[in-house]
Amino acid sequence: MTASDPLSWFDARDPEQLESWLEHCAELHRTDAPDDLDSDEQAAAWLVSDDPRGEDRPWHSYGTPSIFEGELAEPPMLVPGLQLGPGRPCGLWGGPGAGKNWQAQAIALAVMSGRDALELFPVECRGKVIHITYDMGRVATSLRYRQLANGMGLTHEDIAGQLVICAHPGVAFTTKGVEALLAPRIEGAALVILDNARASAPAVDENASAFGEVISLFGAVCDAAGATGLYLHHTRKLDGDAAELTIASGRGTGAITAASGTIWGLMGGGDKPRTMKLLRQHDLADGAEGGPLVVSASKPACPAPAFATGSHPPAVLLTASQAQQGPTLDEARRIVLDAVRSRPGLSTRALESECRGVSCAKARAARADLTGRGQIESRKEADSGALRWYPVEAPKEQ
Repeated sequence: MTASDPLSWFDARDPEQLESWLEHCAELHRTDAPDDLDSDEQAAAWLVSDDPRGEDRPWHSYGTPSIFEGELAEPPMLVPGLQLGPGRPCGLWGGPGAGKNWQAQAIALAVMSGRDALELFPVECRGKVIHITYDMGRVATSLRYRQLANGMGLTHEDIAGQLVICAHPGVAFTTKGVEALLAPRIEGAALVILDNARASAPAVDENASAFGEVISLFGAVCDAAGATGLYLHHTRKLDGDAAELTIASGRGTGAITAASGTIWGLMGGGDKPRTMKLLRQHDLADGAEGGPLVVSASKPACPAPAFATGSHPPAVLLTASQAQQGPTLDEARRIVLDAVRSRPGLSTRALESECRGVSCAKARAARADLTGRGQIESRKEADSGALRWYPVEAPKEQ
């Protein structure tokens, strides 16, 4: 891999070539302090203050005034209800036939048109979608977009100029300089879909920790463009219908998980509804709400579809069932209160385990609300410092 051949591929089995590529990835984030600082004091100030020299420095350092007192403008989430937003790239995981592309493309059409994703989750930032496919290709991907658009009742005007498909690009995510080639392609996009992570870097073993750099690179380029990155990834084969999909179900190295933000897992196959489970929440999310979603496909009445699909079904609509979102806050309060009353002295972890079907975030909100109402209280153990929960005796009615 040489500077004169920036698009050359490399063999990850060659230690020298792999080391060269990893050094290139590290170089994307490596810069040096200016060499013209006048003194050690000025150099120290350069590291901890907001910009003592009034220049944009390569380190992008922020000192205590900015960290603790400055305004923090959090980037807007793309689809808050699905915890899809900028930052580390989001993942959509599932086995073969689980519907990863269907799901991603349905979300993409919602972003393009401003419709609710899966007929349930509002889109906060309508915008352009870039779909990079190393797997399905142009025809199959386009056909699915047409089917889904018909199902949603979209017209040409709803999505005009809002989608670009990059089918089987001539560069991989292990191509030197790919970030410079990708950046102008995704400029101005709200969502970038990568189908799929493994196919985008064929020269790197997905079981090697180096594969985490592929996910990080994808996320860094999307984040710099202000876009949300969503990559598709396969899970390991689950044993039996009762097998549980967890964060450890993803195929390959744990570095993939570490480099990711929100991760959704898909279970199911054939004509059965898919279960969509939140495996990892977004860095900016305030807890995971509810339980798994059940996403069903239906064929609504569509007398005049706007997009031709040949002999294929003209309308497929993916909808999420709100009934599967877990208990409401009122129901969670009742469940938590019943658990504390029936087993006083439970630790926080034991109490959350006792409240089956209630997410950790909703259990926290229920405990805080019940404490504010004077119905339960926490007591700290003197020796261990652990919190234990007890009911508060209700005052007698007059």
